[in-house]
Amino acid sequence: MGVLEAWPEAVDLNSQVLQTCLAGDTLSYEDQPLVLYREGEPDDVWVDLDYSPILDAEGNAIGILAVVVETTDKVLSERWLSGERDRLRLLFDQAPGFIAILQGPDHIFDITNPAYMQLVGHRQIIGRSVREALPEVASQGFIEILDNVYSTGEPFTGRALRVGLQRDENSAPEDRYVDLVYQPIRDRKGKITGIFAQGTDVTDRVAAEAAIKRSEAQNRQVLDSAVDYAIIAFDTEGKVTRWNKGAATIFGWPEDEILGQDASRIFTPEDREIDRIATEMGLSIKDGSANDERWHIRRSGEIFWASGEMSPLLDDAGNLVGFVKVLRDRTDEHRATEKLKRTEERLRRAQEAGGVGIFSISVGDDVLEVSPEFCRLFGIQDTENISAKTIESLVIPEDQDKVSNAETRNTQ
Repeated sequence: MGVLEAWPEAVDLNSQVLQTCLAGDTLSYEDQPLVLYREGEPDDVWVDLDYSPILDAEGNAIGILAVVVETTDKVLSERWLSGERDRLRLLFDQAPGFIAILQGPDHIFDITNPAYMQLVGHRQIIGRSVREALPEVASQGFIEILDNVYSTGEPFTGRALRVGLQRDENSAPEDRYVDLVYQPIRDRKGKITGIFAQGTDVTDRVAAEAAIKRSEAQNRQVLDSAVDYAIIAFDTEGKVTRWNKGAATIFGWPEDEILGQDASRIFTPEDREIDRIATEMGLSIKDGSANDERWHIRRSGEIFWASGEMSPLLDDAGNLVGFVKVLRDRTDEHRATEKLKRTEERLRRAQEAGGVGIFSISVGDDVLEVSPEFCRLFGIQDTENISAKTIESLVIPEDQDKVSNAETRNTQ
């Protein structure tokens, strides 16, 4: 039976193969989609196909050699991984805080999310150094901080840092306040290659905290307008003395019910058991403020994740008269961050389970950084670094001209 009759669902493909190869030429397809009937049912598959003519003594084509390798699992795995990467990017873009990835000792902007672009005024910063893209910050100490993180590998955390940003080219720099973390990025060998920057624009929070230092009348008006923030004042015994509308909205207790009550009731039972509120009081007295991100509890018993800060209240003589705690419900942001971490872990496991070998090559020293799965696929000893020549030696002589080598890489 001829191939056209035996494989009717691929008549067009096989006709092209017969015409080409019987004329003495070859054909090759990579990840070619086909529909095959298996056990009477159509099945979508992907295959690598290589066809070459079989010649007689006179050089005439008398047959065709076909090499078929099914790549369905690889194609489906690659599509799944591509989808996971797209979802990771979506989570990155939807993160509520600002995020940027800086590369190299000059701190070149590689990736930013929309929140970062909004913070700096939607300027063209990708591919430019911090000094070039944001010249107004050069004299504000941030580049020196970045240099120190890059050179020492020590992370930097800053709270309510003031930064002047020229968000509009026709306006003067605008003061913003940010909670900021700089974390070094390392390669598999531990070498620092960049910096991961993330943070939150807390200008509104700083403004709210400053407002409570004003007169009582102004204080009440401002506090009640900050409906997104819970602002709670209490005396040195921990009894609530001020409770703004934001606190009532977030926690569920109305002001007239909570005033005079122990402020520890906003903490979870576990934190009340270890007297967490006393710990925060002590830290705020010692350090000037006590920042924390933790679970709190509403009147209904529901818990939520909050980002907050406690500060001591002093009278005109500098005597301690109480404390103020400012916090905001960050449950959605916290869950998004945790989801991103879980997705990254699933992506890592998928790469291992799907047989996807990953490598990168350093043109300077011709060394590949490879994943364990890459080593398994090529049948070489598991290692993090391997000479490119070792991989080149695995390529059959007929295909040597199809792969790069040290000479061609250095000229490209």
